[in-house]
Amino acid sequence: MPESTEFPPFRLGESRFDQGSFYGRLRHFLDVIDPRTLFVSGRRLNECMKLLDQFKNGTLPPGVTNGQLWKAQKIKQAIIHPDTGEKIPMPFRMSGFVPFGTPVVVGLLLPNQTFSSTIFWQVWMVYLCFSFFSFLVMFTLNQGYYSLALLNEFIFWFYFRICCSFNIILILCI
Repeated sequence: MPESTEFPPFRLGESRFDQGSFYGRLRHFLDVIDPRTLFVSGRRLNECMKLLDQFKNGTLPPGVTNGQLWKAQKIKQAIIHPDTGEKIPMPFRMSGFVPFGTPVVVGLLLPNQTFSSTIFWQVWMVYLCFSFFSFLVMFTLNQGYYSLALLNEFIFWFYFRICCSFNIILILCI
């Protein structure tokens, strides 16, 4: 495809795809969760941020294409938190949720599990590890909106729920 049809004119802070259609929203979502952004180096991230700053200031070097600008924005949006401006740790990015959450799903789908392996995967991995991992993803991506008090409250209720689950399992097993 020629670049003029693949990459529309660049608009800073906006989506490359039409958000008025389902297909455009789907392509935007697939762009956001692209796991290739997990492997972007710090040097490449700095280059992308510099290129976007140059666009913002109107000092783009000659020969920069719309495709380069869209790719730079994709990388910046995938790695840098929009509210705090800090780098999001790899496992807590949207693009990292599936690769880092897959081991738990695979463990849950293992065939011919014993009672102890079922307890391990259902209780330990799902309740303790995956629930906490999901919370940390949510908290990291929304840290501009959530306070530390919410984190403390969640940890309390999280461990309360875990203790209750373990006790119910123990009662049912006796």
